[in-house]
Amino acid sequence: MEYLQKIIRGDFEAQAKADSEKAVSKVDKMTDEEIDKRAKLMLARIGLNLEDLRGRTLDLGSGPNILERAALKQNANVVSFDTNDFRFSKRKDLKGRVVGDAVELPFTDASFDRIISMGAAPPFLGDFGEEPETLAIMNEMLRVLRQGGEARITPGVFAFIHNSSDRLEHLKKSWSEMTEDERTEYQRISEAAKRRSFEYLQGKGYNMEWRKEEKYDYWLLRNSKSKFDAAGHKANILRGLIGL
Repeated sequence: MEYLQKIIRGDFEAQAKADSEKAVSKVDKMTDEEIDKRAKLMLARIGLNLEDLRGRTLDLGSGPNILERAALKQNANVVSFDTNDFRFSKRKDLKGRVVGDAVELPFTDASFDRIISMGAAPPFLGDFGEEPETLAIMNEMLRVLRQGGEARITPGVFAFIHNSSDRLEHLKKSWSEMTEDERTEYQRISEAAKRRSFEYLQGKGYNMEWRKEEKYDYWLLRNSKSKFDAAGHKANILRGLIGL
């Protein structure tokens, strides 16, 4: 919840860097067995296990390369992608890191079998005009996925929370400081945004399913479109951005 407090105060980048560096330091000290355990827990939330990381996988918003490190023993190719270098592990044996923006992924067409995005992108859709960015990210996922590939997504919440801060004053508190009613309200609004986002994207023609693994939800996006269709989607987004 420290992120939410910092977002509301407009100091997200500074807090993100400080928290990322702390997380990287902690993860880099973990043993291989601890990394495997953490990776298994992460993957279980989206219905996968370590053996599923076959082929080439893009870990979108990877943070400190946990999946890439766990995949080494599987002889799997996991590319860690994030917005800043400070989010990555400092280990020299992890060479799959790429810095960039998910609205324009720096990869060739049809270059991944699977994309994993856990709490990173795309952002929830609210009433605040995030649609062009979200659709651009979805289209980039489809572009770099091979035919028949899939993306497993737990969508990011930061854009939604940021824009709702004027209506959710209680988010200035930490989770432990919230009352039960405030926690319930936060979860209700978050779930409503997630449902609205999913329905909007389905309405745009994306081949998506809403799945649940025990208490965790995720979206499954399949690349069943041809390259022509994906390009057409991207062209439509560009037209929307420039007002045509």
